[in-house]
Amino acid sequence: MANKVGYEDPHYFSRLFRKKTGLSPVQFREQYQK
Repeated sequence: MANKVGYEDPHYFSRLFRKKTGLSPVQFREQYQK
């Protein structure tokens, strides 16, 4: 997912994503797939 939005470092993307949403990318995906 990080590469698709232009981030080369997935760990950096995950930290930013968690700051904005309160969830990790995996948690976000699992929550909104239901």
